[in-house]
Amino acid sequence: MYLAVEFLDMNPGQKQKVILVADDDSEDQELLEEAIFEVDPDTIADMVWNGKEALDYLENCPGDKLPCAIILDYSMPILNGAEVLAIIGKNPRFSAIPKFIWSTSSTRIHIQECMDNGAVKYFVKPDSPGKLRAVVEEILAACGNHD
Repeated sequence: MYLAVEFLDMNPGQKQKVILVADDDSEDQELLEEAIFEVDPDTIADMVWNGKEALDYLENCPGDKLPCAIILDYSMPILNGAEVLAIIGKNPRFSAIPKFIWSTSSTRIHIQECMDNGAVKYFVKPDSPGKLRAVVEEILAACGNHD
């Protein structure tokens, strides 16, 4: 179920970094959120459960509150990560936001489909805390370049 996210300005004058994460696995959401917090405690991870919720989130997000990066799981219900990329790729409002796929699938066709639809990078979900941290650091670096 999609929970409406309230877009608050917690630090007036300073833009809060927000990363949108769409993943239907609660454990993966938790691991990613914790890793983001460990690398940069000032960055917020807004979580949604599927591709439709990711689109709803983006459509309802005020322009000055858009996320600095989007992380999509490839295999999600309703719309998969590649389908979400294809849809948001048609909207110039989201063109400057770096988009990442993170998935358990390392299937070449999935990777190519995501890259063709606008992903900056396709990560196979890491199997160690060190690898997860490296993924998060790379995403946060792109997030910083987006601002």
